Amino acid sequence: MRVLAFDPGKNQGNFAFALLEDGVVLFYGTVVTISTMKHPEFSVDADDFIWRIRSLVSSLGLTADDVIIAERFMDRGGGGKGTTGEHINVMLGLMKAALGPLPLELVMPATWKGWLARTYLTGKPTKRQRTVIPNMWMHLRGRFPEVCWPASKIDRMVIHEADAIGIALWRYETADPSRRGSITGLIDPEAVKITV
Repeated sequence: MRVLAFDPGKNQGNFAFALLEDGVVLFYGTVVTISTMKHPEFSVDADDFIWRIRSLVSSLGLTADDVIIAERFMDRGGGGKGTTGEHINVMLGLMKAALGPLPLELVMPATWKGWLARTYLTGKPTKRQRTVIPNMWMHLRGRFPEVCWPASKIDRMVIHEADAIGIALWRYETADPSRRGSITGLIDPEAVKITV
């Protein structure tokens, strides 16, 4: 089973993705995002973004048998994130346009983050562990030293890349109950970080 997961962000280079195949992260990185919602630059940015998503999916050889999933944007009232929400929702729409007939699943942040904490963390996770996934990966690495989560790769990840890996792991393990808690979402030491 292959899962291509996206964790969207507004700033350039923060629309992150991870490809998980049979429980192993093979690729992760970022897709350059739209930079403005103003005409005429938006039209050029939107076309470029669609092309980047199509190129990524095509280069990975994804089909309708694979899973493509993205975290949906959840605005917390009074957070002043209106512009961020607008950008992310537009990019999710552009992503769906780029995918054509390939299905796109959306997941709420609390769904996969809560699952990850309940499945892999012992005791009550700190707020930082719940919200900063690289710290969660480091915690898990300490609990499961046999799993290859190279600290050097974790240290170089941006938060959105780590979240994309978490989303992919959640989707992979919850697709089949026998996979739950199997700690298979390891990062291959040869995993390639790319920017599209």
